[in-house]
Amino acid sequence: MVRLPFPKSHQHPLKTGRNSEIGAVCTLPEYAGQGFSARLMNVLIEKILSRGEIPFLHVRTTNERAIALHRRLGFADRVVFQ
Repeated sequence: MVRLPFPKSHQHPLKTGRNSEIGAVCTLPEYAGQGFSARLMNVLIEKILSRGEIPFLHVRTTNERAIALHRRLGFADRVVFQ
């Protein structure tokens, strides 16, 4: 399964501007929990939004740490593939 979250602030993300994917944000285990992924994603989200685009991403449903981070950053589940 794969989740496709979009920011909660966009009611109709596919009708508003272009979409821009954030992908392959990974942290080595010894650096996990130090905020590196959150800081990087915040920069990417700001750049995407400044271009008038909608940030989106996908994540495996088993990646609980990433899902928790995405939700803290304002993403919400839009589609779940099984």
